[in-house]
Amino acid sequence: EVDGLRRYREGSSASRIHWPAVARTGELIERRLVAGADSGPLVVLDAARPADGAALDAAVRAAASLAFHLAATAGCSILLPGERRPVELERERRSWAQVHARLAVVEGGMRTAALARAARAGAIFWVTAEPSPALPVSLRPSGVGPRYLVAPSGHMRGRPEFTVAGCDGRLVGARARSPRPVRRAA
Repeated sequence: EVDGLRRYREGSSASRIHWPAVARTGELIERRLVAGADSGPLVVLDAARPADGAALDAAVRAAASLAFHLAATAGCSILLPGERRPVELERERRSWAQVHARLAVVEGGMRTAALARAARAGAIFWVTAEPSPALPVSLRPSGVGPRYLVAPSGHMRGRPEFTVAGCDGRLVGARARSPRPVRRAA
């Protein structure tokens, strides 16, 4: 199912090229398929019930750092509070300025839309500023992609998988591994 258009990626099938857009712009443009969007990582920022302003600030910075890093390696999507659909960030990060501007205006109490496709094949990073964070039931691991819960340091028990912008990330569910050294990012 076609989900939109994007710049042509080297190695993509020629059948995905959108020739009318190529004729208009002079650049190779390809159809983005829904299945392709579901295979990349997704960063979701939840600002509904922050513990306090510092926790919200840490969560926003963690979501920004994760999205920026993941986009550079393989591309990703980010779902922000108040938005209905995730924004896709390509490796070139052409959409980054738009995402960065939206992140700058996130306020506590803003709700994140329910994910229509919780069975994504790619990893989901649920970033929250809640005082007692938990992964939403609709995102609980179901054998498809890994699920990470990311919250300000000190809000969760146990050893984190990674630390980013003052937040700890933990793999949630049956796929969670035994403790290992913490990797630090941004």
